[in-house]
Amino acid sequence: RIARKIFGNLLRCAFSYTNKIEYLDEAISVFRDNFNARGLSPKDNVEAIERLIPSIFIRFKLLHRRGDFDEIMQLYPMAVNDEYARIPHRFLLSCEWAHNARKSGHPSTLAAYDCAISLMQDTLTLAPTLDMQHSRLVVMRDSYESLPLDRASYHVCNGQLRWAIETLERGRALIWSEMRGLRTSIDQIRATDSHLADKFAAVNRDLEMLTLTLSANSSDHGRDGGSVRMDAFGRLVVQQRKLLDDRNKLISQIQALPGFDTFLKPPSFDKLHSAAARGPVIIINHCRWRSDILILLHNSPHSPSLIPTADDFYDRANNLRDQLLGARKQGLDSDQYEDALSYVLKKLYELVGRPVIKRLNEL
Repeated sequence: RIARKIFGNLLRCAFSYTNKIEYLDEAISVFRDNFNARGLSPKDNVEAIERLIPSIFIRFKLLHRRGDFDEIMQLYPMAVNDEYARIPHRFLLSCEWAHNARKSGHPSTLAAYDCAISLMQDTLTLAPTLDMQHSRLVVMRDSYESLPLDRASYHVCNGQLRWAIETLERGRALIWSEMRGLRTSIDQIRATDSHLADKFAAVNRDLEMLTLTLSANSSDHGRDGGSVRMDAFGRLVVQQRKLLDDRNKLISQIQALPGFDTFLKPPSFDKLHSAAARGPVIIINHCRWRSDILILLHNSPHSPSLIPTADDFYDRANNLRDQLLGARKQGLDSDQYEDALSYVLKKLYELVGRPVIKRLNEL
């Protein structure tokens, strides 16, 4: 097993130096054999998929074989649903899956987005310590910020405007909660049932520590005394399953508490809709795939109302942001900043204000 892994890596290096497709073909064959081999430890299984997917993807970009792409789309869900892999890694892989599936129009796109948004929530809310939450937020900031926007834009493409709004609010709530250093869900539980909150925090911490232990034990698998280590590893796997079951039971208990029925659940459109009771809510989804403006009205058959934007909306908005940030460096009292601010506000009115006012008048 170890020899095959090393041999596959050498073949990949040979391809990178020579660009000879034969080396890449052989590397893929070796990685595939590793993945299909019996008796692999969970860590070895994860590593095999990690090497196989990018290798096949390189060949697909070179030769455009549909069979290669189909195999990649089959491997992605296996990789992101592997409970033995660490949640942050599964989250990043699920984002990659969603991007490639959407780019090609693959039917697994929605499933990929659903998996990614669920793992995004797990990486932020189930981390055992606040420091770990913040470190993940920093390391994976781009993915955290773009995923809800991307998923919402996909719903808009399919005419699912209510789902788009739910997705945006779910992502916003998660990101802002963690950026502010708030653990609102746990704190609120503790105020109602401190014992249940402590148990929930403890099981999350135990799961994280056990994941690290599983990785360490997997690296020793196959050496002297392998059967003994395998028995120990098997006990750790059983322990992990029990902790996952315990966590699910605790989540059910928390959701049974008064006022916590939506704990770790996405917000419903009906609840979000109530925010428009005092006036229209304007939502701008600034996304690389497509940008849209959504108007949320209270007690209106036309809510939500969609305003598609021009193809260059995303880039124009980014340019305005960069221009304003650049001018701020000259000082907020400088003439350069005043000129830039006036220009940006004028362009924002053209991009957003005018079409929104027009639609509100129509409604």
